[in-house]
Amino acid sequence: MQNFIFFSLLSISCAKKNTLISLDQLLPHQIQNVPIGMSKDDFRKKNPAEYEEISLGNNITYLKKPVQSPELLFIQYKFESENLAEVLIGYRASFGAKDIATSLYGPPNDSGRWLATSSNQTITIEIIDNAIVYH
Repeated sequence: MQNFIFFSLLSISCAKKNTLISLDQLLPHQIQNVPIGMSKDDFRKKNPAEYEEISLGNNITYLKKPVQSPELLFIQYKFESENLAEVLIGYRASFGAKDIATSLYGPPNDSGRWLATSSNQTITIEIIDNAIVYH
C-alpha cells in the first residue's frame, strides 16, 4: 500500500512539471541575438540604432526603439544594473500578441505564460496588454 501511495505521488509530481519550450529557433528576429543578461554596452555595440532612453533611478534604464512595421509598434529593452533584464515587443491593436505567441509557442505551459529555454537559460514569456514580454 505504501508503494502505491509513493508511486501515485511520484506520477502526480511528474505530471505537474512543465516541459520547457526551446526558443533557439522560435525567437522573433528582432531579439534573436539579444540574450537576457547581456550588458548595455555590448547591446549598443551589436545593435546600433536610435533609441529613446528613459532612466529610473540609478539601476533601471529603458531603451525604446520605434519600429516601421505593419504589425509592431515598438521594441523596448529594460536594463537593470546595466544588464538586459527584459525585452517587450509591442504590437498594433489589429495584431493580437497572445495569438502571435500561441502560434509561435503553442498553448501556455505555466499558468497562462510560457517557460522556455534559450542559450542555456530559462526565459519566461508573458502577455502584458498587447505586448509579448521576454524576461
